[in-house]
Amino acid sequence: MALLSEQRKQILTDKRVELVGTIKLHGLWSHLRSRRIVTEQDEARIQLNKTSHEQIGELLDHLAKRTESDFEAFCECLEADNQGHIVTEILRYSAQSPSNKDVREQLVRCYSRLRHISTGPEWTQELALDSAVFYISLHLQKGETATTEKNEIHQDELFAPHQEEKSSSAKRLKPCNPKRILVEGDPGMGKTTLCQNLAFRWGHEKCTEECKCAPCLHSWTFVVYLTAANLKGFKKIHNAVRKHLLPKLSIHKLKAALKSSESKTLFIIDSYDECFKDNVLLHDLIQGRVYANATLLLTSRPNYLKAHLTKAFDSKLSTDGFNREQKRLYVTRFANSKRENESKFEGLLSLINDDDSWNDYDEEVHRRHILSLCSNPLNLAIICLLICSDGLPNITNRTELYKSVTKFLEKKASERMHRPMEEIEADIIRPICRLSFEAYKRNEVSLSKVDLEKVGVRADDILQSGFLTKKIKRNTWLRRLTT
Repeated sequence: MALLSEQRKQILTDKRVELVGTIKLHGLWSHLRSRRIVTEQDEARIQLNKTSHEQIGELLDHLAKRTESDFEAFCECLEADNQGHIVTEILRYSAQSPSNKDVREQLVRCYSRLRHISTGPEWTQELALDSAVFYISLHLQKGETATTEKNEIHQDELFAPHQEEKSSSAKRLKPCNPKRILVEGDPGMGKTTLCQNLAFRWGHEKCTEECKCAPCLHSWTFVVYLTAANLKGFKKIHNAVRKHLLPKLSIHKLKAALKSSESKTLFIIDSYDECFKDNVLLHDLIQGRVYANATLLLTSRPNYLKAHLTKAFDSKLSTDGFNREQKRLYVTRFANSKRENESKFEGLLSLINDDDSWNDYDEEVHRRHILSLCSNPLNLAIICLLICSDGLPNITNRTELYKSVTKFLEKKASERMHRPMEEIEADIIRPICRLSFEAYKRNEVSLSKVDLEKVGVRADDILQSGFLTKKIKRNTWLRRLTT
């Protein structure tokens, strides 16, 4: 048999640093043994090295002395162990087609805007938080019912095989690669930020030794991030993707790329609860009528999916927000980034760190209200922003928090528009409140320019105030809901 070609030996040399930092050996040995790439003695000898990096290095040296067919078998072992991205991205065993590469590059450019976590109006720069600094990885709970013991998993384990119980005469545990993943959580618990973080990291990070689970986020050839509303009215997914993400790409090229990489495509669909009615394509995707071999991550508020749809999911997860350590870490990062106001955060940090050492009953009740609000990542971000402006607010419930936010935005709008706060409230806030309540009663989620004109409000003033943001669609001004 032909020994390994010089070209492939050169690949192992040139890409050695990337391979050593990326390959995970734990689940790979059995595949290598079954394909006779290593013997039991080879495995024992390689494992005498102290670190995984040294072991991988010796394995690559071993592979360089093998044959062409062994190299191909090695690539197949990586793919079987959910490490196929190493083959396509590093070993170049099955190089991406030009069309696939073009689609990927355009998606990466599209997701570059997701670096910043939006917590308020687009014009308010201090409300746009850099995810590289502020993002705290979510801890998700796995468990289907109130009687099921919930296990906590890290978000990096989202796509990893998990144990699934199969009903049979003798129930047994079987590893399962989840194809349909549901993440539920109340408003503000970080579902949308999770989706945005996954899409951004896929496009702007490389797979490293920090990726401890296989498959990891970087395993996917394509990650398609859309909201449920983006799918409504479409019969084909590639048409929705082109409309909302890749308008400059040929529809034929996009369709071919998605179909050729179906099993290596991750669809991230956010906010099922906001647009599930009459959304045929969304339900087809959930139930595997389209792109059955692709992986789907869907987010929703609790109790919106009907039972027959819930059964379609291999993995059902929930998020309850931040625990104490995550609160402390977030506030510390925020304080460090706002050094001119760093001392203002001492009260909140003290409250979080000493949540078991209160003597006064009234003080304990007040502080527990604050801590409960801080478990919600969005609320915590807003409280930190309010602290920068006015110090630790005296807040005991969500209503008071939202009042403080309104006053904060009202003050910013007054400064921006050079108009008194009383005028901002009378001419902008109250009309918006009335229109929003009327839209809510009609079960509508948008305000048009015509709606605003009916109450004598100029759309430009509304947008400049920051209480609404502009999104053009079919000549309509849409209201972005942040409930």
